[in-house]
Amino acid sequence: MIKANTLAIGISTDHLFLVEEQKFLANNVKNGTYVELDSIYGHDGFLIEVEKITEVVMEFYNSKLPEKGA
Repeated sequence: MIKANTLAIGISTDHLFLVEEQKFLANNVKNGTYVELDSIYGHDGFLIEVEKITEVVMEFYNSKLPEKGA
């Protein structure tokens, strides 16, 4: 069983790792989150869309940090 906070990122035009599979993963992990990115680059989007992916990952990471003073 996966207990860690999990981020699944789907790329709308990726035909190798379908968004449905990423959604399934996020929905079936206790602390799963799904984010979908639009990209014209298909499967290579995860290599090319560095700025978009970095933004999503940092937002997810920062949202999971414990509150200061907690």
